[in-house]
Amino acid sequence: MGLDLEKEMTADTIMSVFVDPVFKKEVDPSTAKHVAGYDGKTYYFCSLCSKKLFLEHPERYVES
Repeated sequence: MGLDLEKEMTADTIMSVFVDPVFKKEVDPSTAKHVAGYDGKTYYFCSLCSKKLFLEHPERYVES
């Protein structure tokens, strides 16, 4: 009896997860404490350190 993910997953069960652009860790935006905007996009961070590094040189961490 296997789990059919296509049938079991609905819009209500899919959680949006973002990746911290500095440390490449998954971050849940609903619980993220460190957030910043850059070039019209919102970025979520796993720590204050990560956010500070990003804000110093965001061009290093965003995809072109």
